[in-house]
Amino acid sequence: MRILVVPDKFKGTLSAGEAAASIAEGLERALPGAAIDVYPAADGGEGTIDALASMAGAEIQTITIEGPDGTEDVARVLSVGDYRIVEASEGTRSIEGGDPLGTDSFGLGQAIVTAARTGGEILVAIGGTGSTDGGTGMARALGWRFVDSSGTELPRGGGSLGDLHAIVAPDDELAVSVTGLRDVDSPLHGPRGAARMFGPQKGATRNEVAVLERGLEVLAEVILRDLGIEVSDEPGAGAGGGLGAGLVAFLGAQLEPGFERVAELTSMDTAIGTADLVITGEGSFDAGSLGGKVPVGVARIAAAAGTRCALIAGRIAVTAEELTAAGFETAISVEDVVGSEAAVTQPDRSLVEATVELIRRGGY
Repeated sequence: MRILVVPDKFKGTLSAGEAAASIAEGLERALPGAAIDVYPAADGGEGTIDALASMAGAEIQTITIEGPDGTEDVARVLSVGDYRIVEASEGTRSIEGGDPLGTDSFGLGQAIVTAARTGGEILVAIGGTGSTDGGTGMARALGWRFVDSSGTELPRGGGSLGDLHAIVAPDDELAVSVTGLRDVDSPLHGPRGAARMFGPQKGATRNEVAVLERGLEVLAEVILRDLGIEVSDEPGAGAGGGLGAGLVAFLGAQLEPGFERVAELTSMDTAIGTADLVITGEGSFDAGSLGGKVPVGVARIAAAAGTRCALIAGRIAVTAEELTAAGFETAISVEDVVGSEAAVTQPDRSLVEATVELIRRGGY
């Protein structure tokens, strides 16, 4: 029996590579005769560079940038063939105790400038950010200005965007081909938008969420008036704290599901097609996972190839019917096997145990 292990990260506990190793260990214990291959994946969020770094000819450049709180930080630029890949999570990462209103994406803009110097198409992995600034910080690094009614530059961060009056383009706009790899299909604002859906995850209070929401609404209005671009309802505009919208407005980017591009670049369909069983997973499988995350993408490829597909997640917050409809013949929650405390404090060992239980329940 040939088994392919294709997980995403278990956010906050295990990287995709670490998760793959634990699942493989559990498989070796439960099915000692099986041929096991690991294939860490990503969906356009954190871990995308790691998922692509093993490709032939890949080279990583580490650069110094300004972090989301204004201090010095580092980011990576991955070069693979004609592609230059940067991760928004490295330039706009969440900071415990940080300022949800002031955090911005300036460092990502610096990484994009570096990536553009060597030519090629730039792929921006949008997800995993700590900012909700609609990509305005990124744009500032490229020379764009955001001013209030008196012509004064707005403070950085999404908290000031409610006072936005005009957008001033740079004299020389960056001429580069950019594709944004989105990990969700959320619109810019509204109930499923960047502020209301994801702001609380970044530490924003209810009042701060309201401020960020209004700022993104104003930003969309001014982008439409000054640039003639409608971004509010673009699928993925709300990804990365509105970074998806910023990439479209300020760099002319196209947005596409990140998992699909990662799968294409790594020839994932070929690998899945040669397996008898594929096991995928992530930290929390919930309603948001159904909108383009790694496990559902893997299940879709597996279904097309006629390969059986199973899911292991730290926690599962959807119904059995939704799991079946998504393409999983068996699914298991690590929390249900070892308990929520062990799942967090001993994530690697817990994932091994959950894998053994998955094989038992699935009758593989």
